[in-house]
Amino acid sequence: MYWDVKTVKPLPDFCIYVEIEDGRKGVFDLKPYLDHGAFRELRSVHYFNQVGILFGGGNLAQ
Repeated sequence: MYWDVKTVKPLPDFCIYVEIEDGRKGVFDLKPYLDHGAFRELRSVHYFNQVGILFGGGNLAQ
């Protein structure tokens, strides 16, 4: 399924706020994923706080 992401903002304690074009919004807790695969890099708060939108999907800005 594809969602057109409108807003992504990093929050304290490894959570992100997400708004989707269809009006849905919420907070996603990433802590359960930080010990798995590509999510491991997000354990760095400095890196985590670079979260942003790239091509309509939530991605890390680089």
